[in-house]
Amino acid sequence: MGAETKTQPASPAASADSSQDPSRQGRVAAFLRGKNPVVRVLGSFGLACGLLMCLFVLTLAATFTYKDIGEAGVKQAFFIPWIAWLRGLPFPGGSLVFTLLGVNLFVGGLVRIRWRWRNAGIIVAHLGIVFLAAAGVVNHVTSDYGAMKIYEGQTLSTYRDYTLVEVTVWDATVERDVPELVIDNDDVRSCAEQGRIFSSEDLPFDIELSSFLPNCRAWFWNENEPAFKKTGPVVNHFALERLPDEGDPHTKNPGIVARVTIDAETEAPLTQTALLTSRDACAFTVLAGGKPWAIHLHHERHALPFSITLHDVVREDHPGTNTPRIYKSDVTYTLAGRSQERKITMNQPLREEGHVLFQNQWGVEGQGDQRREWSGLSVTSNPSDQWPKYSTFVIGFGLLYTFLFRLFKYAGSQARGRRRAQEA
Repeated sequence: MGAETKTQPASPAASADSSQDPSRQGRVAAFLRGKNPVVRVLGSFGLACGLLMCLFVLTLAATFTYKDIGEAGVKQAFFIPWIAWLRGLPFPGGSLVFTLLGVNLFVGGLVRIRWRWRNAGIIVAHLGIVFLAAAGVVNHVTSDYGAMKIYEGQTLSTYRDYTLVEVTVWDATVERDVPELVIDNDDVRSCAEQGRIFSSEDLPFDIELSSFLPNCRAWFWNENEPAFKKTGPVVNHFALERLPDEGDPHTKNPGIVARVTIDAETEAPLTQTALLTSRDACAFTVLAGGKPWAIHLHHERHALPFSITLHDVVREDHPGTNTPRIYKSDVTYTLAGRSQERKITMNQPLREEGHVLFQNQWGVEGQGDQRREWSGLSVTSNPSDQWPKYSTFVIGFGLLYTFLFRLFKYAGSQARGRRRAQEA
């Protein structure tokens, strides 16, 4: 007789374990494919539509207020904060909307989707959108925004920051390549509530800074009939008046009180006090150590990796009006000894070395032989300036792949249908 082989049936417990206790990979796959309600909401199409509608509202609000607060102002009011305020009501700000859009894009377009060849184009398109969002993050975190005011015939290689300020001190007898001692933005702004004393071995005096205001004006103070609430001391019948800290940052006028103490170690040290604002045409000067020293509050300067020489600035108005149609600057761009003639307009910026220069102002100073025209350029330092262009190439390739894949699949199915019809 041949040997009889018997197979033992699996126990109910083992069967239950194999069917109801999936592996860790299985649980992760189920979580990522949206069986978890949180993942399902974060990757939903409805959330994407709602966030895009919020972005539309923010863009609409920015468009209506642009005339009053400018480009930098609308960024600060609507797109940079997590919560924006529309007519006194809280609304999701740009940072919150873009963050949730990024999560929605990642979860819905890359995590929950099945990674197959038929979905390759959609995946590539979503990767392009992720690249585009990354450009916005890099721009927000690393970019500097400022302006350059340049006169015809002048050459500049620096620009002023819109928001950051600094106090500089220098020897007023030096005319070229002046070394400066700088009190940076963080230190200057820390003097808002309480004064701070700054000293250096290179200075024959100490400087006390106090009463910093992000936006103000130095106005005549009448002790008998005060017309405003002053901040800080009265200096030569003038005091600092706080102005609303709103609007376009490049129109604000920061101010601070500077008190210089000379011969601080003597029994009767000499002190001088001045009100400094960023719009002061001249620096505050003191005589110490046998020579004059200059102290000035201004917006921080950033160096450009190239220089710009302005040859001509042109303003063209709409026919029959005083409304400008276009501003245009003819400049020479010089980098490492290489020069190029370039034109900068409102819609044709200069893009070089991670910096973008836009035309946004034009003006005239003086009269007769002293008449000088100047050009106002907005400057942005943005390492990701070209990333949006590259991301559109990636998105376009993904959409083209998807279209061609569906087209050829449809053509193939039609051809197979005709063959089956002929064979029948």
